[in-house]
Amino acid sequence: PGGIMKVQLICSLLVLLFVVSESTTTAAEAARRYKIFERQHIKKNMTLDQCDDFMKAVNAIEGGFKEKNTFIISDADTIQLNCLNPKMKNDIVETKNKYRAIYCELSSDGKYTGKEYYERLKISCKDNLPVHFIGVNRLL
Repeated sequence: PGGIMKVQLICSLLVLLFVVSESTTTAAEAARRYKIFERQHIKKNMTLDQCDDFMKAVNAIEGGFKEKNTFIISDADTIQLNCLNPKMKNDIVETKNKYRAIYCELSSDGKYTGKEYYERLKISCKDNLPVHFIGVNRLL
């Protein structure tokens, strides 16, 4: 009987350890994805004529090549607050407020050009952090 109790206790501890480590991993992954989201999509100050510079920086940081990208003109904390919305469905939130956003796209001459929008945004959140930009409502 004592051996069975020990096995049950060990199994319970292992399950608890797995649950705790899994939630820590999820939170760490969300934080990592948030930092990428912030680098790729949030700029406190930006103008249309800066698309080329900002896109080159995004491509250099990420080590890849993006033909298009949207920059939200705001500070990171303001965007993050949207992920606290209790009406969020499937980890997706539509912002209550409109934000200035600049959509940059590679043109045929090899330079990035921009279009400016002032719209509500759709973003995906994980652990109350924005991790993926879905789009500007006008473009969805």
